[in-house]
Amino acid sequence: MRFDTILAGAAGLMFISAAGYAITQELQRARVDEAAENIAVLFRATAEYHALEHPAPGPALGVHRCPHAPGQVTADTGLTPPLTVRCSDGPRGRCTPVSDGEASLEGPGVYDPKLWRDDPVWSALQFRKYERHRFHFAYESRNEPPGPDGVSACRFTITASADLDGDGRPTVFRRSGVADRDGVRPTGPLECHE
Repeated sequence: MRFDTILAGAAGLMFISAAGYAITQELQRARVDEAAENIAVLFRATAEYHALEHPAPGPALGVHRCPHAPGQVTADTGLTPPLTVRCSDGPRGRCTPVSDGEASLEGPGVYDPKLWRDDPVWSALQFRKYERHRFHFAYESRNEPPGPDGVSACRFTITASADLDGDGRPTVFRRSGVADRDGVRPTGPLECHE
């Protein structure tokens, strides 16, 4: 075997290895983008909801506030879809929302999209997943008593969690913020815990 043939083979293997690494990095970036983009969508939805006047249901809540459960000053959606729906087991490693009439609700990673529609907080934020996705999402908030201007300041946290490689350990993205008379703003950076 000639030396130049060995070098060409080694160079080919290095190219394949580098290409594989680049593809892996691109897939990882796309997964991170899904979490960051949806968290940004929920930040904007919180700002839009807080900016609108809502009838005050009592003295504990102002006309400007974060979404909340009926009769409460807080919200906690829990992860949607629930963790019993394993996105990593679904088609192409994603959860698939499927309506009753579309196809069977049986199968790995499949769930009914009414989980979004029937939740008062997701509904108030107008946040629903109709397409396949890798992440489970959660929204928590706590409204403070309103000031004289009718504004209830609130603190909220948005979470995106996914078992991206199917190893049973989630990658969790989280961002917290505050909504008050000055608008909506983050209280820290986008956090990632693996």
